[in-house]
Amino acid sequence: MNISEVQARVAALKEPESEEEFCCQVGVVSRINGVSLVKAAYLVCDLLTERALARDGVQLACGKGCSFCCHQMVTCTKGEWEEIHSYLLSRGMLRKQKLRFLRAKAVWLAYFACNQAALEQDPFRIIQDHLNAPCVFLNGDGSCAVYPVRPIDCRTMTSTVRCTQWEGQEGASRCRYPWMAWATNLITLNGQPSGKVSVTPLPHWLATLKF
Repeated sequence: MNISEVQARVAALKEPESEEEFCCQVGVVSRINGVSLVKAAYLVCDLLTERALARDGVQLACGKGCSFCCHQMVTCTKGEWEEIHSYLLSRGMLRKQKLRFLRAKAVWLAYFACNQAALEQDPFRIIQDHLNAPCVFLNGDGSCAVYPVRPIDCRTMTSTVRCTQWEGQEGASRCRYPWMAWATNLITLNGQPSGKVSVTPLPHWLATLKF
């Protein structure tokens, strides 16, 4: 089944009224269309958001080249990384952009080696340490190298203005619609014992690859 057929099926879904209903929709899309739970959550979340924005007359300022929120540490789950890794392999990007990713890997490993003990004491330190630093997948033109499979962390951040500040940015919103939070919960808790949230910085996942 091609992606257009999957999208057509997703388009037939009604807006969910609860997290349970949303999760059921994602499960059905995953099972019927033979895609991962992560990809199904992306499809459903994106479709619902697109429809709601049109209905509400909300015009987002987000787009290619608008990369303010891409200058921070981005994290993802193991399932999300598997989607990204598959995408990179299918397009030969690990081979074509080998030097780029090797440099990113080296930078991360050097940072992690120097700060591992401190990060174990305060994992959130990584946020401040990488504020204003570009994501490893941010291209020179401000576009995302893995946009179709970008993490839920990226998908749930929207703004009606071009952002210029991290705190108190008017028009910016995390989880503008409830299903964005539901998708985040579903993806971050999927496969985790006792409801434990487990996310890992993108460069750390990248460092696990052998080139």
